[in-house]
Amino acid sequence: MSMSLPMPGNDFAIAIVGMAGRFPMAENCDEFWENLKAGKDCITRDIQEENDNPMFIRAYGRWEDSDTFDHEFFGITYEEASKMDPQQGKLIETCYAALENAGCVVTNNNRIGLFAGADEFIHVWKDLYTTSEDEVDYYIKRMNFAGSFTLRASYILNLRGPSIYSKTACATSLVNIHLACQSLLNYECDTALAGGISIYPEQRGYYCVENTLSPDGYTRSFDKKAAGFVPGNGAGIVVLKRFSDAVKDRDTIYSVIYGSSVNNDGGEKIGYSAPSVDGEQRAMQDALMAAGVSPDYIQYIETHGTATKLGDEVEIQSIKNVYGSASGKIAVGSVKSNVGHLNIAAGIAGIIKTVNMLYHKTFVPSLHTDEINPDLEITQTPFYINTETREWINDGIPRMAGVSAFGVGGTNCHIILGEGEEHKEVVSGLSSYIFPISAASKEAFDALKTRSYEYF
Repeated sequence: MSMSLPMPGNDFAIAIVGMAGRFPMAENCDEFWENLKAGKDCITRDIQEENDNPMFIRAYGRWEDSDTFDHEFFGITYEEASKMDPQQGKLIETCYAALENAGCVVTNNNRIGLFAGADEFIHVWKDLYTTSEDEVDYYIKRMNFAGSFTLRASYILNLRGPSIYSKTACATSLVNIHLACQSLLNYECDTALAGGISIYPEQRGYYCVENTLSPDGYTRSFDKKAAGFVPGNGAGIVVLKRFSDAVKDRDTIYSVIYGSSVNNDGGEKIGYSAPSVDGEQRAMQDALMAAGVSPDYIQYIETHGTATKLGDEVEIQSIKNVYGSASGKIAVGSVKSNVGHLNIAAGIAGIIKTVNMLYHKTFVPSLHTDEINPDLEITQTPFYINTETREWINDGIPRMAGVSAFGVGGTNCHIILGEGEEHKEVVSGLSSYIFPISAASKEAFDALKTRSYEYF
């Protein structure tokens, strides 16, 4: 494809200026990106588990130290931290890391909002109903439920913008980005943290559920043998600012959000948990309209990609209905083939993957698509499943992508992303530089020093 398209307008654009995350086999976003570039399958298989049930699959997208929390760093006592759900501690750590990545200083004048969601608070439920002996204890422990999830993080980190907990099943973290963008455009905050986290304590495997959970421990999005997904744990947060503010502040702009949309399927579909072509299609159309671009701009779509027969067919049909008129080829992929379905964190995993693709101008492969499902009927369309790592050549048009997340029950979210820009100060004439680092403990200082070497 060789054509000329103008850059989309920036009047309502939102810049992604920072990000942090933890994913299966990746302790941060850099390791996550390296795994994606290498086409690495990050699912742990053959887990040692005494279970002879043939329906039990020993595979999981694991997060090995998901129950640890550096509570002392944040001034939280051990007693208080022990009552918190692991997801609460990891949210605080991830938000802190994202702000550091963005070079964002928390001040009373910087209104920072937080929009996040989490999986079920299993740790808190067990603690509440097995140890509570009186009504006072009951109400104290209720302070650790989901209603305090973002509020506690905002308190600990001194975030003074809106603090919103939302939950829309698998679409949660992408919906939170949409909500954060709206808050920024309404000038309710000047910086926003958005994303989600999903930690399920038992990471030994899962029981196969026909047409939902994979029977062989592999997520084969859009493949002829696709039969379900592998579950996993993960967390991700992005830091957002109005594009004009990010340019003025000379932030590193990893990517630009030009438009987003959220809707619900309603009741006109075969069942509550079933996807809807109409609902998914409307979300994509509305996001393109909000971005002010046509399908000709889009060169990649990060799909929800659950690797279920019905889910894949409905999603591809929706994509064909909306993007099928595109003048050029459009690559399609799903991060679930690498790390599994991260539930609440599924959308943010797709966003961070796509942001890195735009930032590094590189396509990364979608895994386990050995033979495309012929029922998808994409051979005579602009779409193809990208299965290799290669340079993202844009032929003179702006690099842009769409990212989808769909929640069981009918929530659909679609976001349009474009490539950003990096502002670098050029310093010359100096033979040496002072690079100060500090930490709260010797162990933390040594770890920070080791990580700092990677940048020199």
